[in-house]
Amino acid sequence: MVAITNCTDKRGGSFLPQAWLSLKLALVKSRHIAWMLGVSVQIIISVIIYMYVPLSDWTYKTYLILSLLLIASLARAVVSLTSKDIQAKNIEKGQRGSISGIASSVSGACLLAIAILSMLISFDGPIEKAFTYCLIACTCLSIGFLLMGSVKTEIDTAKNTVKGKQATFVQVWRAMPDKAKQFILVRSLLVNSAIAAPFFISLGEQNILTSLPLFLIAQASVGHAGIRQGRKVFMLDVFEEQQRTEFVGLVNTIIGIVLLALGGTYALLYALPSVYLLLIMSGLIVFACIRCQDLKQALSLEA
Repeated sequence: MVAITNCTDKRGGSFLPQAWLSLKLALVKSRHIAWMLGVSVQIIISVIIYMYVPLSDWTYKTYLILSLLLIASLARAVVSLTSKDIQAKNIEKGQRGSISGIASSVSGACLLAIAILSMLISFDGPIEKAFTYCLIACTCLSIGFLLMGSVKTEIDTAKNTVKGKQATFVQVWRAMPDKAKQFILVRSLLVNSAIAAPFFISLGEQNILTSLPLFLIAQASVGHAGIRQGRKVFMLDVFEEQQRTEFVGLVNTIIGIVLLALGGTYALLYALPSVYLLLIMSGLIVFACIRCQDLKQALSLEA
């Protein structure tokens, strides 16, 4: 139960402000500068949280952490939105999927290596452990900052969804092509894949199943990773230039609302036998796969 709510709150909460942020970013020509600013904010906040907070006895430390995490989530949203423009501008169609897959594999391998090292290395206390994690995180972010700093990405802000002024949510929605709206439906159904792994974790905590949850968690995680890669490449290929930022921001906000709604619904239905919840999730994912075929046909007709 806790695993499901944590997943939906974290993912849904990070998606919600992206529609508002995308309308602001639509006025920014140099997307690489916005990306670098977002990364810089995350580095600074990481240092504050990992170094200052453990040493502080301040009464309102909890409120400080929540405020910093809120700012960090906004910075992460800026990085997410601008990185799509950077990828689309500098990587040709047909290569985006493979490059994104390689990047995800390398980052996953690095994360696994860090996790293994943290289990092998003995720390004297939580302060030393926090310092080590902070050093690793800031080093990785700094390397990425330096490597991406040379990738200049300029977007023509004159190609707004609404000419001559900043668009509103309603105007962006009306300007969105039908295939994008169909994609929103499919992606809304596929968010069940993000909830599946935490659900199996909760089953394992209840000892409902033994070693099976570990296998199911791994399978669900791999499947969800494939879904994430597919929808990222779809948004890069289908949406063009300036409209990409506005459309992607609105799509992510809608998905955030859907994810929170699904998480709340599953939380209310948690008293039901687990098999019923699994059937609901599986049924929605199967229906999404059927709708994916319709989306594929629509794209083929346009091509």
